[in-house]
Amino acid sequence: CPPAQRERLLDLLRGRDDESGRLARDTGYVARMLADTRVRGYAHNDGEWAPQSAFAAIGVPIRGDGGTRRPPIAAINLVFPRDALTPKDLQARYVPGLKRLAEAIGRGARELSLQQAAATAPPGDKTATGD
Repeated sequence: CPPAQRERLLDLLRGRDDESGRLARDTGYVARMLADTRVRGYAHNDGEWAPQSAFAAIGVPIRGDGGTRRPPIAAINLVFPRDALTPKDLQARYVPGLKRLAEAIGRGARELSLQQAAATAPPGDKTATGD
């Protein structure tokens, strides 16, 4: 997400007085986590959230173009019992499908947006077609 939006989200976490707040205030940790997530291509929580430590999750961005060029408009995640899958199984079995689903949702969002823009555009306006 854009840096200003990311900072607003981190500010929410930094205000907490728990482990999540402490980690959000650790700029080195945040930088490493973001870099690792970008390289990996998905976010991963291996039970780091104390109240839900028995569960893990993965998340992928949904982008408005269905690809990788635009900032995320949302995210989709999969939550599962932490002991149910190894990281290798997770990567092989679920990450590819979750990414495909996010891409399809992004493409659908773009198509819907273009249809709505075309329906409300003045006659002859080519900007609503995405061209």
